[in-house]
Amino acid sequence: MNRDTYIRLYEKYFSGTCSPEEMAMLDAYMDDFELIEREWETGMGSKEQVRQTIYKQLLSEIHAAPQATVVTMKNSSHMKWLKISAAAILLLIAGSATYFILKKPIAKQQLMASIEQRYKNDVAPGKSGAILTLSDGTKVVLDSAKNGMIATQGNTPVVYKDGELSYAHTKSTEVLYNTLTVPLGRQGSVTLSDNTVVWLNAGSSIKYPVTFTGDLRTVEITGEVYFEVFRDQSQPFLVSKPNSNLKVLVLGTHFNVNAYDDEKAIKVTLLEGSVKVFKGKDSALLKPGQQAQITGKNITTVNNVDVNEAVAWKNGLFQFGQADIHTIMRQLARWYDVDVVYEGEVSTQEFWLGIPSNLSLSNVLKALEKSNVHFRIEGRKIIVMP
Repeated sequence: MNRDTYIRLYEKYFSGTCSPEEMAMLDAYMDDFELIEREWETGMGSKEQVRQTIYKQLLSEIHAAPQATVVTMKNSSHMKWLKISAAAILLLIAGSATYFILKKPIAKQQLMASIEQRYKNDVAPGKSGAILTLSDGTKVVLDSAKNGMIATQGNTPVVYKDGELSYAHTKSTEVLYNTLTVPLGRQGSVTLSDNTVVWLNAGSSIKYPVTFTGDLRTVEITGEVYFEVFRDQSQPFLVSKPNSNLKVLVLGTHFNVNAYDDEKAIKVTLLEGSVKVFKGKDSALLKPGQQAQITGKNITTVNNVDVNEAVAWKNGLFQFGQADIHTIMRQLARWYDVDVVYEGEVSTQEFWLGIPSNLSLSNVLKALEKSNVHFRIEGRKIIVMP
């Protein structure tokens, strides 16, 4: 079966429009995954080792070619190929004797009876958009802004083009502050006057001077923000979160700060360069591939983190390694701008998940339902059930 045919059949499967013949073709294709279980019995290692190897290989394929919808994995021991739909679902359930990769389709009648009821109120994915608050308090909704200069701050023009906000580099002693706020269900970006580029995840904000003066380039953030800081040794870059004593000092580097209030820890992940993280009197100097996790007054440094997972949101993916359902649902709630309600005791299993974030909510939930957790959508509310 060629790539385009498989994609078409897979999409028809999830929309419930496969004919009996097409279901049979897809069924036969899915049988390839039974090879994995056989490999468990022929000395490839523990199930956990197999699971992690598959997960990492699949996600490396996605990041290398994000537009690809089918990836291949070669077993070096047995030279067998397994074809997997990366654009639709890559889901492994860790922590139990069973795991699923695109679990073999259940009967069409069962699938449709359940989906039609529980997912009749589907929710579209988030999109680009933000609100810019100028120094005088004027608010500009960028979702509906046209390309061109949208404001002048002091002698600095503010330009919006094709979804991106930018500030020209000008010299000024006047300190004016702007704030870019990204609501739930949105993402946004801004190029600051020093050529630092900033991406904001849903439910985030950044406050910054129109032009940088003094010894430091200082900005304040909330939520989750990714930085590519323009290097300037004479004027280090300082990121802080209000009312938290968190500070991140850099010269020129790429890093992600996840500082949502509803997360258990603030996480600073370094991709390139070097940053120093401060929390009160505690501090940590990070190298690429390290992550600072801040809880209370303490900073814990974690080595060899998956940096792709930390910035997956910026690259159009939901990506989780060993995440519980509550962690996943918090991210879905921000991106789809929905509330989450739990009914009964939901699964305590941990998920390995990689899936594009441009899918409708129902398609993401269907992927998660390959485990023993279920959902229904009521308006803008997700009900999570055992």
